[in-house]
Amino acid sequence: MSLRPVPARCIPEATVRVGTAERKFADAETLTPAMREVFGTDRRIAAVDRVFNGTNKGVYRVMLDDATSTIVFVWNPV
Repeated sequence: MSLRPVPARCIPEATVRVGTAERKFADAETLTPAMREVFGTDRRIAAVDRVFNGTNKGVYRVMLDDATSTIVFVWNPV
């Protein structure tokens, strides 16, 4: 299996309130366009899990409907 480079793109994140601060988290809806661009339209997102304690950036494990998964890094454009 050959790996294709993932195009750089800005993925919007869902806003979640944590205490008094707002944090933004990606979800299946916001990750779908990027997943389609990389993997095509034959696969669908089955689940998105945020990876904790790995980085200050958003790191997600995205499980696809064909039992494969990928790691997605999301940076806020600030």
